[in-house]
Amino acid sequence: FPAPASPRPVRVLRLAGTVLVSAESRRSVLAQAKRRGWSRETRAKRRRCLARVLDATFDEATHYYQGFHDVAARFLEETGFDPPGERRAVALCRAVARGPLRDATRADFGDVAVSLKLLVALVWCADRELGEALFRPHDDDWALLLEPLWALPWVVSWFAHDVDDDAALRRLWDRLISRPPCFSLYLAAALVARHRDALFATAADADHGAPVHA
Repeated sequence: FPAPASPRPVRVLRLAGTVLVSAESRRSVLAQAKRRGWSRETRAKRRRCLARVLDATFDEATHYYQGFHDVAARFLEETGFDPPGERRAVALCRAVARGPLRDATRADFGDVAVSLKLLVALVWCADRELGEALFRPHDDDWALLLEPLWALPWVVSWFAHDVDDDAALRRLWDRLISRPPCFSLYLAAALVARHRDALFATAADADHGAPVHA
């Protein structure tokens, strides 16, 4: 498989205050409320609970990033939105923010950008034919796919942003928590390989990588 290109710095918005946290909390709770039919009052209480959990998770050495609100919201779904559940959610969020998601909570996403490069090699190893179709290091029109930022939400939110099935996500997180941090990359590669037919069809109709990326 082709050697990964030299990593380029990734600029990520990070705010130390509560403005971003508040906005992310609103979006996350609103998405849950639509699925579960929460009242406006319930939605407001749970949004405040989520914001408190996020505020209690991070410090000067552990930085909030856009997407962690999905992780915290899912933990709250399991622990409960009452005070004991809130405390349990804080403990869980602190543990993953300083453990398996540590690369994402550093001052920048440099380490995440480097690790994402491995996804290209993993897909290539899982399905060489698919790797040759998607990753073309000598074709500038397809260079976009060599920067697998399309998998960033999967890795930094542990698929919480994309998986609505609670039971499926619970099983998935059981495996993510019990395995090394790089397991999310292997899972992402398997997901790409699973959709090989659709990706082949899209790539066959495209003369550049953007439609496949989308």
